[in-house]
Amino acid sequence: MPRWVRQILLPIMFLLPYSAADAADLSTLVGTIGVQFQPVQAGGKRQGCSLVFSVVGQDQAYRRGALVALVGNITFWANQDQTAAVVSFKLGTSMAPHADAEAEAPYFAYLQTPHGTTATSKFFQYEAPDTPGTRIFAYALDDKVLSVLKDIVDGAQVTIGFNRTKDGLDVLVPLDLSVAETTPSETGFSRRHSKEMVSQFASCNAEVAKQIARQPNRK
Repeated sequence: MPRWVRQILLPIMFLLPYSAADAADLSTLVGTIGVQFQPVQAGGKRQGCSLVFSVVGQDQAYRRGALVALVGNITFWANQDQTAAVVSFKLGTSMAPHADAEAEAPYFAYLQTPHGTTATSKFFQYEAPDTPGTRIFAYALDDKVLSVLKDIVDGAQVTIGFNRTKDGLDVLVPLDLSVAETTPSETGFSRRHSKEMVSQFASCNAEVAKQIARQPNRK
C-alpha cells in the first residue's frame, strides 16, 4: 500500500471510536482532513509554493456513494530559470476507510472555484513518479487558471472534480483550505480551522512572482 494511502487511512482506522460498518457514523468522516503549506525550494532558492491536502468525499458517480480519500497538492511553480510560472494540481484517490485500499490515479481532474475552473484550460499531465496512484496536471496561467488562483488566496470555496474514465461522470468533492487538522472524538471528528496556510501560500506566491518579474528574459 503506498505511503500516502497509509498516512490518511491508517490513522483514521486506528482512531475510529465506532464500527466501520455503520454508514451513519462513517458519514462524519466526510470533509477536509487537513491542509499544510509547504514551500518548494531548489539550491536554497524559492521555486514554488504548495498547499498539501487530504480530504474524504463520497463517490456517487462510480461507487454508489462509497467514501473516497483524496490526497494531493495545489502548487504555484516557477520554471528552473524563473522566467515563467505554472499551476499544478496533483491528485490521488483511494477507497476509504479500508486500510488495504490501493491508490488509483484519476483519469482527469480539475479545480473549480466561484470565478474559475481549470477544467477547460490547456494542460499536460503525467503520473507522479514518487507517489504511485497519483496524477499531476500542470496548467499555463491563462485567465481561468488565474481566477482559480485568486479565489484560493482570497479564501473562496474550492471544489475538486475528477473522473475515472474517459467521458465519465465527474465526482465533486468540496475542499476547505482553512482546515488545519482533524481530530477524532467519541461523537465524530473535530476540525481546527486557520487562515495561516492560505496566507502563507499567498505570500509565497507573491515572492515567486516578484522573482519572475525581475528576470530580463521572462515569458
